[in-house]
Amino acid sequence: MRFTVFLTQRGWLTATQCVQVLSVICERTPPIGKLAIRERFLSLQQVAALLHNVPDRTVPLGKLAQQAGLLSEAQRRQLVEAQYRATPKAADVVVELGFMSRDAVEREHRAFLASM
Repeated sequence: MRFTVFLTQRGWLTATQCVQVLSVICERTPPIGKLAIRERFLSLQQVAALLHNVPDRTVPLGKLAQQAGLLSEAQRRQLVEAQYRATPKAADVVVELGFMSRDAVEREHRAFLASM
C-alpha cells in the first residue's frame, strides 16, 4: 500500500488508479479461513462457526481461531506468512494493469526504498 501511495504522490498514478491497484490486491489476497482449510488446520465447519458466532469482525479470523484453541500460534503465523506470500505485489499489479512499465516501476521502487 505504501508503494502505491508513493507512486501516486510522485504523479505516476492517479487516485483512481491507486484505488484500482489496491482493489486488485485485496481481491486476490486469499482469506486466512480459506488457507486454513487448504492446509487442513481448520474444517469448513469450524471456519463457518467462527465467522457466524463473532459479530465483531475487528479481530482477525486467525486470532479468533487461536483464542478458541483451534489454531496454535505457530499455525496462525504460518497462515499469515502464506497469505503474505500469496498476496500480489503492488509493483506487479501496476505493470499488469498497464499503468507503468516494468523498468519504471523498478526505478521507482528503488527510490521508494531509498526514501524509507
